[in-house]
Amino acid sequence: QSHWFEHLITRHEDKLGGDVGYRQGTLVPCYWCCRPCVTEEGQELAGNYLPLWGSHERVCRENPNRPTLRDRQAQEARSMEIRGQFSPSF
Repeated sequence: QSHWFEHLITRHEDKLGGDVGYRQGTLVPCYWCCRPCVTEEGQELAGNYLPLWGSHERVCRENPNRPTLRDRQAQEARSMEIRGQFSPSF
């Protein structure tokens, strides 16, 4: 991972938002697509706009296990029903 980090910082710092202050341990590659994501520590850096790695990996286009739109809509409907905000009319 340190080779990936060094490459990212030296070759692509402009795409990381300039001088945010990322350091080893604040950036990690997505398991599926290698897109840079931040750890919880990196999420707290001022100027960070990268996604939290777990949030991105869950919805990454390269992730074969990501939930489909239909799965997300069904989960949202169940959540609203549980909170009493939605009652299906049968």
